[in-house]
Amino acid sequence: MRTDFYYTPEYCEKLRGIVNASNLSDYVSRMVLRDDEFVEHVIEDSSDTEFARLKTSPIKELLRRLEIVRDFDKAKGNTESKGSNRLAWIGMLLLPIGIALRLTKTSLELFVPLQ
Repeated sequence: MRTDFYYTPEYCEKLRGIVNASNLSDYVSRMVLRDDEFVEHVIEDSSDTEFARLKTSPIKELLRRLEIVRDFDKAKGNTESKGSNRLAWIGMLLLPIGIALRLTKTSLELFVPLQ
């Protein structure tokens, strides 16, 4: 089985730019995400086999994961954690009181004859 690997000089230069970028996030969003040829570059061609297949660069999947992480960070940054923390202590205070009241009600129903 013969396998050919082909990386264009432009592709290698983009990879070098990713590795050497001082601000990786900015470089990826400015240069890499907009370059469809780089993202979908065919790196392996096994067309001389019975079942011809082309293997594309794994960069596309990695960029998709990066976008998911960035979206999560943006969503997390938009929440007002101070307000939710102010209410969280009230819930923690009221939870044991609610449990105690429920146990008392259940105990009264079981052991006190109701008429």
